[in-house]
Amino acid sequence: MTTRRSGRLGVGALSEEVVVLKVSRGAPVVGAGLLLAAAWSALASVATPGPMPPSAPNDQFSAERAMAHIRAVATAPRPTGSPGAEAARDYLAHTLTGLGVSPTRHVADVCRPGPVEPACGRVQNLSATIPGRDARGTVVLVAHYDSVPGGPGASDNGLGLATALEIARALLAGPPPANDVRLIFTDGEEAGLLGAAAALDTGLLPDPASTAIVNLESRGQSGPVVMFESGDDNLAMARALDGNSAVATSLAELVYRLLPHETDFSVFRAAGYTGMNVAPVRGSARYDTARDDLSAVDPATLQDMGDSVLPAVRRLARTDLPAVLGAGPSTYFPVFDRLVVLPTTAAYGLGLLAAGLVASAVVVAARRGQLRASRVALAAAGLIGVPLAAGLAGTAGWWTAIRLRPDLVGFVLGDPYTPLLAYTGFAVAAAAIALAVTSLVRRAARGPELLAAGLVLATVVGATALIVAPGAAYLFLLPAGAGTVALAVDHRGGVHRRWLAGAAAAAVTLATWLPPTLLLFPTTGLSLVAVPMAVLGLLVAAVTVLLDPRAGPGQAPVGRADGGEAPKRRAVRRLRVAAVALLAGSGLVVGVGDAVTDPVDDRHPRQVSLIYSWDADAGIATWLSPYPAPNTFVDRYVGGRPTAPDGSLPLLYSPAYRSGPARVVPVVEPWSTVVADRTAGTTRTVTVRVGSTDAAANRIGVYVDGEVRAARVAGRPLAGGVNRPSDVGWQWGFTVVGAPVEGTEVQLDVPTDSPLRVRLLAQSAQLPSAALDAPMPDDVTGAIGPAVQTLAAVTRQW
Repeated sequence: MTTRRSGRLGVGALSEEVVVLKVSRGAPVVGAGLLLAAAWSALASVATPGPMPPSAPNDQFSAERAMAHIRAVATAPRPTGSPGAEAARDYLAHTLTGLGVSPTRHVADVCRPGPVEPACGRVQNLSATIPGRDARGTVVLVAHYDSVPGGPGASDNGLGLATALEIARALLAGPPPANDVRLIFTDGEEAGLLGAAAALDTGLLPDPASTAIVNLESRGQSGPVVMFESGDDNLAMARALDGNSAVATSLAELVYRLLPHETDFSVFRAAGYTGMNVAPVRGSARYDTARDDLSAVDPATLQDMGDSVLPAVRRLARTDLPAVLGAGPSTYFPVFDRLVVLPTTAAYGLGLLAAGLVASAVVVAARRGQLRASRVALAAAGLIGVPLAAGLAGTAGWWTAIRLRPDLVGFVLGDPYTPLLAYTGFAVAAAAIALAVTSLVRRAARGPELLAAGLVLATVVGATALIVAPGAAYLFLLPAGAGTVALAVDHRGGVHRRWLAGAAAAAVTLATWLPPTLLLFPTTGLSLVAVPMAVLGLLVAAVTVLLDPRAGPGQAPVGRADGGEAPKRRAVRRLRVAAVALLAGSGLVVGVGDAVTDPVDDRHPRQVSLIYSWDADAGIATWLSPYPAPNTFVDRYVGGRPTAPDGSLPLLYSPAYRSGPARVVPVVEPWSTVVADRTAGTTRTVTVRVGSTDAAANRIGVYVDGEVRAARVAGRPLAGGVNRPSDVGWQWGFTVVGAPVEGTEVQLDVPTDSPLRVRLLAQSAQLPSAALDAPMPDDVTGAIGPAVQTLAAVTRQW
């Protein structure tokens, strides 16, 4: 009996050894496969498809067909009230009529508060409806057709306009949708979201309880399309995107709120509507400049926008919208070409599960004698240094870049024309910093302690995110839950089982973190490169800790920490840290160097700002530039150190300007006429009509030096008080956008005991050629913002 028993035990032990051997040999391959699959999934999620030709089936989206619309409208700037806007509007009406739907124009006067001062204007929206066969709701497709005054707007918003028209054509080519599909082309988006406000005022949008809005925007000319905003009750919106090509993550909601951007959807969301806001974000150097032309638009991005939005519109168009629009908020993120969509309540459950798993794994490891609480706390403090160090390096890199090339501040968010190598350099620096800091932390804590510290940190941050930003919590909770397996796995089979468990957890981390990390670089730009560097540093640190074969429970007792290693091993470790630090420095040098040496030529012009200012009261013309960067063209007109404006112009673009004398030439000036002047008690109401001598001056600033109690612009109310922070007077004002030929009527309620002193400022988006010594060279273009323009100011007192 004894012999037989021993034989059976021996066979079992041999079988277990064979299994362990197979696991040991296969673990590296399986683990590497998991990591590669996760990385491939992330890269595939940010890829763009090839554009479909005009011969594509009629019910499919074709970028080549849609490009024809961009060619038609992006021939000249089309700001509100301009001939270009009228031409674009006529083209839209003609195209919609040709598709078989009847467009309607909606003219409205509207005022909205702005980031600097209120804007008021007359806008003309265009709408058309594809009727549903059994409508229980409405899907509203929105795209603005206006552009900035200084550029043709091929991407912003030619991309959205063309996508909407091609989607309408594809929908009409198939069976009628169940729900109504309404197209709204808004005016005045660039002037302060005026068209969106007018759409609400004129009743273009149905009841929010039965309406889903899809807003088509652009913040770049290339790259994948991102669904970056969806609203509070967004569960139905996220599910409508499931399986589509748009990159969607609930983290984008948080990032977007931190950036200084608004779209038409901002107005609709504030009014209680839900939906989705989509746009490409890569390639922003030409964004809202004169070089935002057809050559800058990537047809693959246009195809990606259509492939993302058309299926979502079709899904929403057959959905009982009133039944799903109040389903609540959600957490969503891409994994392996699919969009994982969870109700936020499930995210809270995920948080509890992750916290329970992490707590259990840490307690078990502590009972096994694998870690001490003091060292876990020390390791956690060290890991916090990873994003801090990477973020500080990014801040230092941007600071260095703008010192070496100051004109980078003229690019939107600091992105040069070819930023890929710069991003790569900063990414390498962030990864190297993460490796260096993690290596230093490992000297004070053993592998299991470092892993436990990472899991506890991720759980704490994830739980905090559930309170303040639920859509971002998954980034921490999923890796934390997966990482508990790496901490708790049985280690009798050697390090291979531990490595396989760590690789699986690292694959989960890569799959969840890498897609948003890849998009953060073009989204935040070089001026905020510290943010994606900090995030990438966290990702690299997490993967490094998870893949560390020493982090499993099969270790020596805690009394033998790494501090007792032999001098030779310590020297090797120090050499590794030095090498990684050198790699981090090299990455920063590459990132800064590529940003500084970005090509400057006819196709990649340097972006500058030059303003011709005419003070009609003093009869003085002046050149101004808010950018301190030296430039051969600009320096011919301005010089010296930047100084604060003298108050003759109510400027808020910059606290200081370089200046120089300018030749006096004829420019477009503002005009005003008093219509009525009456007094009631202590209040005097002055009614004036303001305009400009030419439609080229599409914006007119109206500024008052003194108290304004209330105002009305074209019958629309404006609050009085102080709405412009200024140290040189003119503390109340607004901008008239797209004033008609007959001018805009303005009523001002002011005290009766003081005269009314008003400064009028006509703004034109070009320089007077007669004032230039030579035409602007091809390797120079106006930047976003104040850029290149003419200002003509005149003071009136009544």
